[in-house]
Amino acid sequence: MRISRYFTGRSRRSAARGHALVAGLLGCTALSTPALAQEPAERDPASEIVVTGSLDALPVADVGSVFGFDKTIVETPRSASTVSAEQMERFGITEIYDLVAQSPGTFTNSFFGVGGALDIRGTPGEVYFRGVRRLDNPGNYPTPIAAADRVDIVRGPASPIYGPSKTGGYINFVPRSARAQGGAFMASPEGKIGLTLGSWNKTDLTAQIRGPGHIGTQQFGYSLYAEVEDSGSYWDNMSTNQTILQAAFDTDLTPDLRLEFGGMYHRFRGQQNGGWNRLTQDLVDDGTYITGNAISLDTDGDGQMSVEEINAAVPGGLSIFGGFACGGGVFADSITDACYTSSPNNLLNLQNTGTTTLSRRKTLTGKDDRLDNNATTLYADLIWTGPGDIEIKNQAFYDSYENINENAYGFSQLHDSWVFEDKIVVSKTFESSAGTFAFQLSPSIRYTSFEHGEDFNYEYFHRVDLTQGYDPASDRLLSTECDCNYTSYVDGHYTDVAFAALTDLDFAFGLDVTLARATTT
Repeated sequence: MRISRYFTGRSRRSAARGHALVAGLLGCTALSTPALAQEPAERDPASEIVVTGSLDALPVADVGSVFGFDKTIVETPRSASTVSAEQMERFGITEIYDLVAQSPGTFTNSFFGVGGALDIRGTPGEVYFRGVRRLDNPGNYPTPIAAADRVDIVRGPASPIYGPSKTGGYINFVPRSARAQGGAFMASPEGKIGLTLGSWNKTDLTAQIRGPGHIGTQQFGYSLYAEVEDSGSYWDNMSTNQTILQAAFDTDLTPDLRLEFGGMYHRFRGQQNGGWNRLTQDLVDDGTYITGNAISLDTDGDGQMSVEEINAAVPGGLSIFGGFACGGGVFADSITDACYTSSPNNLLNLQNTGTTTLSRRKTLTGKDDRLDNNATTLYADLIWTGPGDIEIKNQAFYDSYENINENAYGFSQLHDSWVFEDKIVVSKTFESSAGTFAFQLSPSIRYTSFEHGEDFNYEYFHRVDLTQGYDPASDRLLSTECDCNYTSYVDGHYTDVAFAALTDLDFAFGLDVTLARATTT
């Protein structure tokens, strides 16, 4: 039950009367004479009214995915925060940034406005999906959270059953289940449709349905989720266009054998936001911006400056640092007018300079900038429960993304990677008068194929006049456009073979010990 109290504003006159009444009561209290103590009247227990309530937002059970054992968040030997679907809906959590308010020790890990993960205890956190590590996403695309049934934010390394991990912490996404709470199939379907409209043409449509089904005599549960967003932005040349599809299925093949499988597809189209250039205190205080056009280096007339054209004009590029450009050092007297008015350094100078008031909506994002990403995640778990409370689980997991990121001022990157992991977890629990002792053994194999290309040696933020936009003097020919001149380009593959053991010794006299060991080759 929820108990709410509402307060409304009062007029000054009624507030004054209230203050006078309070003062009078305090005065009467100060002038009153002591009264003789009286025996309190006995209360009738039947007349007492007890009001209880719960938000049901902070889960205290069914969070075994945090560490591998079926323990509550209180009993789990990790500093962890669990954010349920109810909590996300109640507090309006729609982006990974919003999780910071729900978990101490976390910070936004924003890469030019794109939230891929959180910083946990000062380290970029990894992202897991149902206890299996996904491909790294420092800011290649915004990690979707709306389709999650629960998000576990764990401070500290992951369970060795999950494989090698960073020491700071990780985020584990638990998708919506095809079963009701408690493990039984739902009695009937249930669904929900939502539409969010907001400023700057924000339009976000969501739909979900879950329930029971039959194929012949085979019963199964299903959970389907879809989200389509087509939104503008406060910032010029920026938008969000994304589609999220998620499905989960669950069926009992035999009384002792269960199959769980599903996946998620995420198509994202957006841009990065590089912020302002030509930054001064006046720009921050009142929007006063330095205008002026860069000298064009586009000698072939194709509308962009290439790496070859830049080096032909200024050998080594335009990244000239202070007095070093003129044979000087770190001291200010090395920077002279003659240094920057002589060739070739004069090619860095702006022409037709002036000042104007810059709209806060204008940033380095160009009209042709793009951040495109397609991510696919698939899983299939086969779970056998044998006699004596033994369980053997085989988890198959696939994750991939194709990413391209282009920014006209001079940064671009591409990613085309995928990973497949197969893991077996054997679990057994023993109970006796001495306590409860749980053991897990897990061999696994993980294969990763990757292709990464980055282009960042020729980034020139200040050549573009934000009041006019990019032109041949400021628009750089990117490595992803010409398939050339990458700062770094790597492709390859590798295989990890691991074996992990985990035990939880919960003694009856109150001591709980967790031990683990893992090896990886």
